[in-house]
Amino acid sequence: MARGEVPIGVAQPQMNAMAARKDGYPVRDCLPEKTILVPEAVALLKGAPNEATGKIFLDWLFSMDGQKCVLNGRYFTARTDINFSKWEKEGVVMAKHAKKALGVDSFWDLKVGFIEYDLDLATKRWDEVNRYYEYEIYRKLGKLKSSLFLIEDVEEEIKVSKAKKVNVKRAEAKIKEARKLFEEDGAYAEARLAASKARALLVAP
Repeated sequence: MARGEVPIGVAQPQMNAMAARKDGYPVRDCLPEKTILVPEAVALLKGAPNEATGKIFLDWLFSMDGQKCVLNGRYFTARTDINFSKWEKEGVVMAKHAKKALGVDSFWDLKVGFIEYDLDLATKRWDEVNRYYEYEIYRKLGKLKSSLFLIEDVEEEIKVSKAKKVNVKRAEAKIKEARKLFEEDGAYAEARLAASKARALLVAP
């Protein structure tokens, strides 16, 4: 999106627009009427070692100096009493970009409603997505990689053979078939077989 290849990025954190502006891209945040709030939490765990040091760090993190570091680190601040225009005058580099990205002087000035979050539905969908990933991606990763690597190797071999004036028309047709089986049909075994046949056609076209 920042490079102008697509007009809009969906489900992008607001920080991305701020960071993109800092990098010289003329983008800005565009919120719907209702959205969700995803907090970037920080906490001191009960019973954690170095509790006193942790408390000192948290006190600093939520101080004005700490919050300026948060903003310069390309995250939005948690405090509600900050002002981007004021910080820009103080030399906080990211303040200008945050204001331009959001169109307001503070993250908390955004006029937006929040959708009603259905925790039970979200939990169900979370489990469904994880289950789908387990069966469709993770367990098939080896087959995916071996199929793709074979197809890419044969494609490269075809290019080399073509450069040597070898007739590769049948091999090209077969490797295109392998690509389709892999990318569109998800038939990995058939794709590997087609790629192997394409390689054989280079030897005996």
